Amino acid sequence: AIEHPRWLFLQTVVSEPTVWDGRGEECNNARATQCIEDQYGQWTKSKVPAAPANHSVTCSCRNQTQFFVYRPEEREFRLRHGFEVEMPWGLSDAWGRLYQYARGGSLSNQSNRQLGADVKQEGQVTTVIQSADGRECSIGGKSVWGGHESRLGIAGTFREWLVCAG
Repeated sequence: AIEHPRWLFLQTVVSEPTVWDGRGEECNNARATQCIEDQYGQWTKSKVPAAPANHSVTCSCRNQTQFFVYRPEEREFRLRHGFEVEMPWGLSDAWGRLYQYARGGSLSNQSNRQLGADVKQEGQVTTVIQSADGRECSIGGKSVWGGHESRLGIAGTFREWLVCAG
């Protein structure tokens, strides 16, 4: 989950807790040995006062497994984007109507808002992926994405996005 909208978190290490709880006969020496030696866990055992004899002992094995994510740079990142440009002077179309702003993006067709009224004008938004120096850069095998191609997002590996970012 992304907590801050301007940050992106790519997980490279996973820390996974494992907890096993038992009662009575399950809390034996074999379980303790298995927990400590095989799982590198922390074994705890305690008596429960005023409990029936077969449940008078509780135990648990807790451990933390850590591992690296396999090739995180090859995980898919899907970008959905949009734009809105305010034009206080107005932008006129072929019919002489003035528009206050134009907006569009990968999730929808382009639309315009006419001064004094809402008018939708559909058209395709073309997205061109460029590197920092202005050269076209390939994401998912292409650098130019038409509106219909990017409706579900522009998808590529983190490696591709990082290469384009420089």
